[in-house]
Amino acid sequence: MKKVIITICLSIISFTSIAQLQKGAILAGGGITYMGRNASDNISVQPGPYQNDLKSTFLSIRPSIGFLISESTLFGIALNYEYQSTVNELVLNGSSLDPRIQKSNIILINPNLTKFIRLSDKFYFTTSLNLLAGLGKGSVGENNEETNILDLRINFTPGLTYFLSDKWAIHGSIGELFYNYKREKLIADTNLAEGVRRIDHRYGLSAQVNTFQVGFRYYLNNNSEE
Repeated sequence: MKKVIITICLSIISFTSIAQLQKGAILAGGGITYMGRNASDNISVQPGPYQNDLKSTFLSIRPSIGFLISESTLFGIALNYEYQSTVNELVLNGSSLDPRIQKSNIILINPNLTKFIRLSDKFYFTTSLNLLAGLGKGSVGENNEETNILDLRINFTPGLTYFLSDKWAIHGSIGELFYNYKREKLIADTNLAEGVRRIDHRYGLSAQVNTFQVGFRYYLNNNSEE
């Protein structure tokens, strides 16, 4: 078996304006994550050998804004756009026999709460609680059957923040404790029981590459009277 997996992660999650952590500060930002994967397996069965190819692409864009409700607690809200494409096909002598194509476009609202724990003058440990709810459209199969998507998520993520100066900080995180619920329904079917193509429940603790995020934070405003 031969596998070739290429994963590219590009994440810029926060551009937050912080001279120092003060109650009343307003933090604006955004982020981009891109991941790509190519995998190929050789299957030695007659009348093969076959080649099983997998190609996937994931793109996430997340503008956000936050407000420091205390010197160590940030309440924020983000608007997430996510695009995902997966193509899985069986190839024999250069011809595709069974392509399986799935695409989705989802928009999610993400209220979140982040706690900053000071480790030193410039170094903070962070914990973030995220609640996400969204709707989207998808397509599945060779005929590109259209689907409606409902996506609900909750996750808890640890991270680290280091202040490069009074106004700029770099932030990184990896891993999450999560629960995800996703329902995908064929648009052509009006009956809910007949139209549901897939219901997906996922939960657990993950430290995979796709949970890694890194970015910068930048100070926007401060309403503190202190």
